[in-house]
Amino acid sequence: MPDRLFQTVIAAIVAVAVIACGLFLWHARAPKPAPTPTPVAATPPPAQTAPHTADLKVAVGREGALRNGSETVDVAVNQAALLSLAQAADKRSLSKYNAVFTRKRAFRVGDGTRVRILGEGTFSGHIEVLNGASTGRTGYVPQEWIAAQ
Repeated sequence: MPDRLFQTVIAAIVAVAVIACGLFLWHARAPKPAPTPTPVAATPPPAQTAPHTADLKVAVGREGALRNGSETVDVAVNQAALLSLAQAADKRSLSKYNAVFTRKRAFRVGDGTRVRILGEGTFSGHIEVLNGASTGRTGYVPQEWIAAQ
């Protein structure tokens, strides 16, 4: 009989400990009340600004040249592909970078290739290639790669 009493007491202690731990964890996860905001003088809302679209060195409709300090310049076929190239480069993932080319989402042209600026995007320029093997193709490159001839 003493063994049965001992087991019951131990089971009760374990049960209380489990309940206490559960309550502690539940309380730790409970959302904290938001701090009371301090009153501030009314100010007008900030003016809406357009996203950074360009500091292109060459105006839309004009001709320029692609220059990045390398023998070739990578041109993405759309802005999503340009983002994929940038992310792969940021992660230093050569396999992901090359996959963009394998999927025909980018192509290469020579440094100094003449281009016409078709438009501008967020930190990018939409270009049309004017000379070389890719003449007539369009794509996107970082703004800083577009130079005045």
